[in-house]
Amino acid sequence: MKQQITSSRTDVALTGRAGSFAMHIWRPSQKTGDSVLVLPNGYGLLEYARTVCEEFSSHGHNVYSIEVRGQGRSDGEYSIKGAAEDISNAIERIQEQEKDLHLLAHCTSAFPLISLGKNALIWKTIKSVTLYCYVSEPQLHMERFRHKCQQYGVRLAKNVGQLDCYGPEAYQAIPVPLTIIHPKTPINLRRASLSQLYNMASKVASIQIITPTTDYNISTHAQKVAVRAVVERDLLPLITSKNHVAIGRDSLCR
Repeated sequence: MKQQITSSRTDVALTGRAGSFAMHIWRPSQKTGDSVLVLPNGYGLLEYARTVCEEFSSHGHNVYSIEVRGQGRSDGEYSIKGAAEDISNAIERIQEQEKDLHLLAHCTSAFPLISLGKNALIWKTIKSVTLYCYVSEPQLHMERFRHKCQQYGVRLAKNVGQLDCYGPEAYQAIPVPLTIIHPKTPINLRRASLSQLYNMASKVASIQIITPTTDYNISTHAQKVAVRAVVERDLLPLITSKNHVAIGRDSLCR
């Protein structure tokens, strides 16, 4: 009989340039796979993201997540540049203990990774990046974020100006295999269409795109059933796969 894996969570405060920022660590009773860093979207590490962490850990993965400056219990004010610095700092700390690490981003949390650039030292032990939901109209999306961030308790820097945002060509700055999981069920009007996904696939060399029919979304709800389905069907196979192969236009949908 297969032994059930349980997990325990530890919360720590790391020191960054803007003060301290929160890191949360889930460790399974039996580690059976590579470790995962779950990046917060612009609104922070909401309840659904915590469910993602719990699900990965219940399948034998060490899971890390952070709240970058301006979010939750972290100090400072939010900006893409600041988020990139905190993510880089967190990865450096994790790399002291972990040999292989996969990154899981959601929507705009890919922007700090892009801003770090392909020459950043953090990439040396990163095996893959999985982006859940691709933002096709980044400027409109970030403007929407600017108006909604207070609702989620995000402290946006008053002098931040235009928040950095990136189109499809910019994703070339991610120098490891990139997978985009983009559910067909629309959440809002900024979601990419299939033609926009085709455009993305034509501009980024090492990429695969998966378009499942069901999803979870950005919210303060745990969404345990939906998250469990996505993790087991789409995310876990990517993390446990030994081969990350780019796929073309004809393979976008499954």
